[in-house]
Amino acid sequence: MADLTLHGRPIATVFNLLGANEDDITYSLGWALSQSERLARAVLAEVFDAPAGEIDAVRLQEVIPGAGRIDVEIEAGDLHLIVEAKRGWNLPSSDQLELYAPRFATSG
Repeated sequence: MADLTLHGRPIATVFNLLGANEDDITYSLGWALSQSERLARAVLAEVFDAPAGEIDAVRLQEVIPGAGRIDVEIEAGDLHLIVEAKRGWNLPSSDQLELYAPRFATSG
């Protein structure tokens, strides 16, 4: 494979073109999920042991009062997935994840 450079800088991943901060990566993932039903279904299949219905929505960084800011949210039929984006090996805290519980209560 040929080396790709931009202004003399090596480009190792698409994120070197778009930006490498947490929001840039989140936006890129959300865009890809919304453009590729196959990718969205593959992500849902990896998480759930159930077939996904039609992909109803992909939401990025929606702020819900009292429930925090959702990085990536996918709704498909009866399935509802929230992806908490972190750069590197950082994991979300339990307190942060607990803020999302009301989102699932409304979707059943």
